[in-house]
Amino acid sequence: MHDKLENIPGGPAPAGVPAARDGEVRLPETRRAEPGSAPFLEAVSACLPADVAGTVAARQRNSRRGYRRVEVIVIALALAGAAWFVHAYFPKPLPALPFKFEWRYEGPRLMPDSPYYALYRKARADFDAGRGEAVIRTLNDPLGVMLWERSFAGQDELFYIYFVSCGRTVSRFTDWTRARSFAEELVKADPDNLQWRYFKLLLERRHLGGCREFYDTLRRQRCEDWRLRLGEVGLAIGDLRDLRGKVRELRTPPGDEAEIMKQLDLWEAEFLVFAWMLEGGRGGAAFPDDAGKPGVEAREEAWLLTRKHEDDRSAFAFLKLQLFILDVLLEQDSLLNTIYWSGKPHSARMPLEAKREAILRRLPAGEGGLP
Repeated sequence: MHDKLENIPGGPAPAGVPAARDGEVRLPETRRAEPGSAPFLEAVSACLPADVAGTVAARQRNSRRGYRRVEVIVIALALAGAAWFVHAYFPKPLPALPFKFEWRYEGPRLMPDSPYYALYRKARADFDAGRGEAVIRTLNDPLGVMLWERSFAGQDELFYIYFVSCGRTVSRFTDWTRARSFAEELVKADPDNLQWRYFKLLLERRHLGGCREFYDTLRRQRCEDWRLRLGEVGLAIGDLRDLRGKVRELRTPPGDEAEIMKQLDLWEAEFLVFAWMLEGGRGGAAFPDDAGKPGVEAREEAWLLTRKHEDDRSAFAFLKLQLFILDVLLEQDSLLNTIYWSGKPHSARMPLEAKREAILRRLPAGEGGLP
């Protein structure tokens, strides 16, 4: 065998003589054979004694020599598909809700003789240092136990720092989802406590996510439980309007009253936009745009609320909500269509496009405006 397969310098193998070089078999007439191919096995068999040639050839046929090109392509496509699925459907970090307003705490302070004082000190240290996710992880289970055992009287401050932390930026690795049920239980136990009602609304709004993200989700797949979700949004709007009225009755609001009202106006406008998409789309992503059609009234109410604050230089969230509404209306417009918007029908796109351009000029580049 060594005489037939000798390593020879570069160049074609001598006629009729196979040669081995760098793990490849060089056949006569300068043809190359890939390991495992039929020419390769034929050449190897010719070099081996007859009693072992068949066994070696069979093993070579059954052994894998790496992935074939088509297999590599299929694997790459599968990985790309998996990456797209994760990007599209895996929970993403939730941004902090607009405005820096946070309901000022005016409840009882946790006393040093409380059995939860050590827990409070740890959570409070993380809260004061801005480590909101650590606060959530620390308090999730203990607060759940308190509510289960109905032993939460006097522990308001623990719930307060927990809810505020949930209202800030939350990572997808942090489980904040129990906060909604915690707030609901506290509202049931103490319905006159406006603090809990405020946080219940905050968590309802956070649970819905972004308007544009929700619209993109509807375009990918139908929302089969849209009636249930529309009912939840309607209840949230009713709770918000009730809370707004009660805050106005307070002699000393828990913070700047103008900022509280601005925050509530934004949430109501966003809830109304969700109502527009759910009622108008009936689970889909195509919304009617004529007066009197499902969802149009909710969308018009949302637009009026955004106009109250569109001249506020610090309230970019209202302009961004206006931009979203206009983007959807223009995207779904068609030839000879009439769009009911801002209190009247429009047979041309120009007024909507002009308003959109004006919004883009006002928004900073970092907020989605023109660079």
